Amino acid sequence: MAPETPSPSPVRRRWRAMVARVVPRSRGWPWAALAGGAVLGGAGAWPLAAAVWDTLGLTRPPLAPLALTVAGAVLAAAGTAGLARRRAAPLPLAWLIALAWVVAAGVVAALTAGAWLLLDTPAWEPPEVLRPRDLDAVATRAFAIVAGLGAVALLVINYRRQRTTEAENDRAEVAAAREETRLFTERFDTASQKLGSEHAAVRLAGVHALAHLADDAPHDRDELVQMVIDVLCAYLRMPYRPEPGHWPGVAAPEEGAASDGRGAARFEGAGAGPDAEAAGPGDDGPLASSGLREVRHTVIRVIGDRLRADTRWRGKDYDFTGVVFDGGDLHGAVFSGGRVVFNEAVFVGRRMTFNGAVFAGAQVSFNEARFLGRRLSFRGAVFSGGRVTFHEAEFAGRRMAFTRAAFCGGRVSFDRAVFSAGQLSFDGARFSGGLVTFEDTRFSGAEVTFDGAAFSGGQVAFDTSSRTRPDGLLPAVEAADPPGSVLLPAAWRPDGTGTAPAAGTAPLD
Repeated sequence: MAPETPSPSPVRRRWRAMVARVVPRSRGWPWAALAGGAVLGGAGAWPLAAAVWDTLGLTRPPLAPLALTVAGAVLAAAGTAGLARRRAAPLPLAWLIALAWVVAAGVVAALTAGAWLLLDTPAWEPPEVLRPRDLDAVATRAFAIVAGLGAVALLVINYRRQRTTEAENDRAEVAAAREETRLFTERFDTASQKLGSEHAAVRLAGVHALAHLADDAPHDRDELVQMVIDVLCAYLRMPYRPEPGHWPGVAAPEEGAASDGRGAARFEGAGAGPDAEAAGPGDDGPLASSGLREVRHTVIRVIGDRLRADTRWRGKDYDFTGVVFDGGDLHGAVFSGGRVVFNEAVFVGRRMTFNGAVFAGAQVSFNEARFLGRRLSFRGAVFSGGRVTFHEAEFAGRRMAFTRAAFCGGRVSFDRAVFSAGQLSFDGARFSGGLVTFEDTRFSGAEVTFDGAAFSGGQVAFDTSSRTRPDGLLPAVEAADPPGSVLLPAAWRPDGTGTAPAAGTAPLD
């Protein structure tokens, strides 16, 4: 049986623990600096260095030992600092004070050596007798040295205290951010749950709670604002079927599905929200109640109010894919940056306005949207920069207006759109820059007017086989500046011949 190994003493255990903490984290140059400092300091120590120089018979300048000692102190200080930075825990305060004293002594020695060199290295002449005045000078300098060392120690203590305070402040900021995020999450969960309530009033409260929650989100956490926007948009995308009275002047969903099969099919089985009425025999689905409709209009109004003001809601992504807009108001809304999607959306109801809306630098898509309501207005809207597309959109409402709209940059595309009913007005619209295209657009059954429109710069291209020419377009094209900035199909030209664009017209892409 092997004899038991005696346990190390407490002092040895502490020493081993200290070495275990320091050595694994202190590889490389810190140890080399410490070793070099020890060698130089030993070589420069007085009077050992003088004896070495005399033994070797070398001409020993008085500054050499002092320079070696200073260099050794600097290297030792650098090595100790490197060790301190690689330690998981900060160095003890006593070590820092000792290190500061070493650095201070090295600096004083270097300054003394420099002054001695400037004085042409005068020889030291010790006094033969110490007079009381000499003793007083020695005592004064001794007190000055002690005071200097105390000042250095006080600086180190204040430095450590400052670092500790900063670390505590950082920890407090992190804790505050975590607490703020936790409170936001709790409020978000509570408000989101209200959207699933059976009572419309509770859901209305949830909408406003979410909106205020986004307004109060931390300034460096824009993703929280986007999260609230995503929830509100998702609520609008839920299955919804307006009441029959909200389809004035257009076919009912059942008839629309039978006629073209596009868009109206989304209403089949819709209205499954908590306020929906039970479906009767032969119905495609339940009709949404006024409570559900009011909640949806409130969501649209809340989004519009935030986009009209200079808030953090601007520049975010909005996904209205397949949303049914049977009311609401987005007039004056600013879509600046981000991505806004109205793909396959349906606009019904008495009035839906984007009057004065600004599409600046955003990617906005109305692809396959259906504008079926009594009135849809983009009056005074501004399209500048970015890209706005109405690909395969259907304009079949009673009155739709882009009156005095400004197309002044970016690209706006009505490619493969269908203007099939009602009145569509571009009266007074300004086309001044960018690219606006009507490729394969169908003008059939709709009264489209461009009275008073102005083309000045940029390019507008009507590349369509439709023989129905919008009223007022030719006078506006003839007054275009520069000439040739508008491309018309052959059937729309006064002579009805030719297929090439007018001179000076650039290609579409």
